Amino acid sequence: MPDTSFSLVTCNGIAEVGYFNMVDDTDERESYSLEGRFKFEIDKTKGNRLSEMRSSSPSSSTLRGMFATAVDWNSLGPGGLDPKEVIDVLPPDLADAFQSQNFELLESCLEALTEEEAKYYIDGCINAGLWLSEEQVMAEMSTQGASAAAAPPPVGPGGLDPMEVWQSLPPLMQQAFEQQDMTMLEAALSHLSKDEAEYHMKRCEDSGLWG
Repeated sequence: MPDTSFSLVTCNGIAEVGYFNMVDDTDERESYSLEGRFKFEIDKTKGNRLSEMRSSSPSSSTLRGMFATAVDWNSLGPGGLDPKEVIDVLPPDLADAFQSQNFELLESCLEALTEEEAKYYIDGCINAGLWLSEEQVMAEMSTQGASAAAAPPPVGPGGLDPMEVWQSLPPLMQQAFEQQDMTMLEAALSHLSKDEAEYHMKRCEDSGLWG
């Protein structure tokens, strides 16, 4: 029985897993097509999708807080100000920054103002519900975290928990899925037998890590 090795190659955007003879020079090989991609970004501490955490995290800039994601233009903000009226009195570029939720433009506009002017406009936007202060962001994240903790763990199409499956993978495969790195996945699978590779990749599909 000749020695065999595992390989993952990419052709026309499709990752194909194959096993080929390392001794006999032959074109024949047993293979199957994964026809998929990485689907779940791993956060080792909470099991959340990293993209969702990034979108809800407060800014790391000196400007603390974040844009309100759902502005009710027909109601007064938490401080009793009308968001439409506040937008109308903002300097044009600053109004554009809030309407487009462009953080870089917002920072640029505020840098052109005095500290007192910047605080005045930001306070008005907080009271109108256009901007969330750092305290409001942390309170919202705390509420979301409590809700997530109470919710059942997410499961994939095959009924498996993606975090449990990820934790059961060989270390190099864990890194590949955590970093969404196809080259690293290829290297990890090259160290496995055919049966081991099929077993782990099937569990990854059933858990929603791959598909």
